[in-house]
Amino acid sequence: MHISTNGLNIIKKYEGCRLEAYRDPVNIWTIGVGHTKNVKPGQKITAEQADAFLREDVKWAEDAVNKYMKTYNFNQNQFDALVSFAFNIGSIDQLTANGTRTIGTIANKIPLYNKAGGKVLAGLMRRRAEEQKLFNTPVSGGSKPTPAPTPAPKKKTVGEIADEVIAGKWGNGETRKKKLTEAGYSYTEIQAEVNKRLTGKTSSSSAKKKTTYTVKKGDTLTAIAKKYGTTIGKLKAVNNIKNANKIYIGQKLIIE
Repeated sequence: MHISTNGLNIIKKYEGCRLEAYRDPVNIWTIGVGHTKNVKPGQKITAEQADAFLREDVKWAEDAVNKYMKTYNFNQNQFDALVSFAFNIGSIDQLTANGTRTIGTIANKIPLYNKAGGKVLAGLMRRRAEEQKLFNTPVSGGSKPTPAPTPAPKKKTVGEIADEVIAGKWGNGETRKKKLTEAGYSYTEIQAEVNKRLTGKTSSSSAKKKTTYTVKKGDTLTAIAKKYGTTIGKLKAVNNIKNANKIYIGQKLIIE
């Protein structure tokens, strides 16, 4: 299942949306609704582009809710509310007690997640209340929320196609040339990139280096994720973190 415009609107309302690149509190260039990937100083986007970035950035939160779909069979309103919740908190694992709580208990627990740094925040209280209201709103045949439009498939980059060529997905010789041309790609440009990658490979090129980060005073998982251009969900998965709000000074995190 995917988030609808109802859920996206809650996220945009409380996360905020800025159409010109700015530095966030941890000095990371940001644009749109908290988007940090490949953002450059002076960059400007449209509201439509901000929505497209958000739909892409929210996918990990959709996954965090979808993993419990077989257990709960969430309706669209419940799903939307929980994706907004996960996008803010990091997951719904604790909220659902790893899938052991009832729907009613989950609804009752949503407002409890209204603190940051141990303090109750008015903004979080309002957000949790709105998420709980949406979660408890029945979905009837005449009032189903409109699913967010699926963006048109993006044309792959030269580098991505070159990797596929190297992997053998486009055939060889004239067959490759014909397929690439029919798909709208420049055979000459793609082949040049393929040659560049093949001649530039080293024996260690397949071994990805992992970065480690030592948690300092005042750090949050959100800030660390933004700093390294990754997501809270990935950091939690790689480091086996169950609660995004519980990291400690001196903890070493693996960044991929």
